[in-house]
Amino acid sequence: MEITPLQSVSADDADDLYSIKVSESTAVKVSESTAVKDSIYRKEITRQSTILAIGAVGIFASYSGVLGLQSTLNFEDSLGTTSLAICFATTILANLTFAPVLLERVGAKALVISADVTFVIFTLANIYPAKFTLYPAAVLLGIGEAFIWPAVTSFNSSFATATVSLTTSKTSKDECESAVRENVKKKLVWFSGRFYAVFSAYLVIGNMMAYSILRFDLSQNTQSATNFSDHARYECGALDCYEYDANSGNTTDNNMTISNDTLRYVLFAGYTFLQICCCVLHAKLLWNPNKLQHQEADVKPSSAIKIARHVFSSFCEQITNIKQVLIAPLNFYNGMMMAFIFGDFTRSYIACAMSVHQIGLLMTIFGHSSAITCRLFQLSSNHVSRHFCVGLALTTEAFVLLWCVLWRANEFDIWQIYVVSALLGVSDSIREAVITAIYPVYFHGEERAMAFNFLSMLNAAGLATMFAISTNICLIYKLIILSGSLASSILCYCILEIHYA
Repeated sequence: MEITPLQSVSADDADDLYSIKVSESTAVKVSESTAVKDSIYRKEITRQSTILAIGAVGIFASYSGVLGLQSTLNFEDSLGTTSLAICFATTILANLTFAPVLLERVGAKALVISADVTFVIFTLANIYPAKFTLYPAAVLLGIGEAFIWPAVTSFNSSFATATVSLTTSKTSKDECESAVRENVKKKLVWFSGRFYAVFSAYLVIGNMMAYSILRFDLSQNTQSATNFSDHARYECGALDCYEYDANSGNTTDNNMTISNDTLRYVLFAGYTFLQICCCVLHAKLLWNPNKLQHQEADVKPSSAIKIARHVFSSFCEQITNIKQVLIAPLNFYNGMMMAFIFGDFTRSYIACAMSVHQIGLLMTIFGHSSAITCRLFQLSSNHVSRHFCVGLALTTEAFVLLWCVLWRANEFDIWQIYVVSALLGVSDSIREAVITAIYPVYFHGEERAMAFNFLSMLNAAGLATMFAISTNICLIYKLIILSGSLASSILCYCILEIHYA
């Protein structure tokens, strides 16, 4: 009788085989358990990304509505634009001083919540606009602006790093570090695109609120469009030299005021309520980035003096870094363009030619276009080159600036403002997402944090510059400045990509 291999095994060998089988079974169970935990953890990362974006949508939905009305409703003594210039000048100072210190010491979540509160205060100040209400609120808002974007970038970087850590095996220590870094970059682009795809909805929500409420003022203001045969009082478009005071004269026959103050109070009260809800959402449901990355929460932060010294030395390195110098014109232009859209375009093209009540509608079109484009950018981020996206955005804006110079107000060309609003949404969404994604490509490790801080500062500098000169020079000169800034941005970006990509 032939003996089978199983029968020929000794008792000790049988015990060993049994142990091996138990070990394999346990390993399979552990592997399955780990896979389940990773799946849950991955879903939580996505959930946290969604919470961050939805809260930001509510905060900035209200802010965008308030921002778009500053150059019209608060035109007297340049109250609105001056307050915004103060805001972004404060942002620059905050980015250079205590914002980086607080980011490390209190964490990204605390900065996000603090920023949310400053946005609420600024909205409340607009219920009764005056120098003693708007200017202090603008200072606080500037601090909030300095907090919010480095904190959001910190969150997105944490999402990307945590996701890559799930897909990187524990035996991958021998893998090329550059390959892992490249995966983090791709994920950061994806999370940034996802954030801005959701975030861009703020323009739709906030401006639809403004349009839905202010349109009832048309019953009091029967003049819904400019009398184009009478340009003695003011001009629209590039010819606007801000000589016409929207708060003077008979408010029933001009396009830049709201005759019913009750509607104004209702609008800003609604904005405030929405912002408070989103502030609570961030406070209750948002995690700290160190929790996402399984870091110890009780790690002692560095001293404020040490951080300040590090920030100052890093800033000196940044302003002498050739890569940062080449990216700077694009960031500065980005801020200037945003100031033009929310300050000059809303006043000199929309309100002047159509009425202040139409600002919400036109900016809603801008928001829809931005949201759709940002979503397409996210889906195609792995298939379309960054150069193509930048080229598309800057080419579109060159066309828009040319149109802004040549357009003259008449009843037959009003439809063009709708088209241009949509084109501005396309270029703005691509420009914002691409700029955010450029920095991880050229800056790594500790250098990246200061680079992002520098990004926020340059954007604020562009915004502050445009709002500071808002009513001091004619719009045609500002368009020339914008065109020159765009040309220098394109030139510097091309040099950057050719020599340092």
